[in-house]
Amino acid sequence: IEAAGYHLLRNEAYAPSNMVHSIYLALRATPPEADVLIVYGDIAFEPRLVEAMLNSESELVTAVDTAWHAYWRLRFDGTVLEDLESLVLAPDGRIERLGADTRDLAEVDGRYVGLTKIAARAVPALREAIEGDGVPSNLSTTELLQRRIDAGAPVYAALVQRGWFEVDSVADRDLIERLHENHALAPVCDLDALASW
Repeated sequence: IEAAGYHLLRNEAYAPSNMVHSIYLALRATPPEADVLIVYGDIAFEPRLVEAMLNSESELVTAVDTAWHAYWRLRFDGTVLEDLESLVLAPDGRIERLGADTRDLAEVDGRYVGLTKIAARAVPALREAIEGDGVPSNLSTTELLQRRIDAGAPVYAALVQRGWFEVDSVADRDLIERLHENHALAPVCDLDALASW
């Protein structure tokens, strides 16, 4: 990261905190006029997912995959009921609930990807919300977003279909390598689109 000319900010309280503390440190170091893009470090994604968020005028918007079922079946031996999190959408595209463990597909209108855009004007309120909970924070990103929703701050979904994968385990890595070797990865995530970005 540093060799590429980017500033690397280290979370020295990594062990006793969670991902939101790293986000908080980044928000504190963000110039006031800058929008923020949160990207999970264990995902690869096509540029169109970021473009979908950037095309939204919402202050707080996160990528939501509405066609996640096929990928989940590949990951979890034919089932979509493993590693499920709630994500309930309102008719206007707002997220009403997300991040709770569930095995009820009625509570899963899409899959949270791990990409979120925060408009510059929303950064101070988000930073204050984290501070109000206590620093260093033990919240996950979905818990933080749910707390913003509960506080009346709308969080919108940028709806996408496929175009990403995550590597949480050796099995995930093996799956992606196997799909790539068999020229079957593109329906999940098009690496050519990713490489040309």
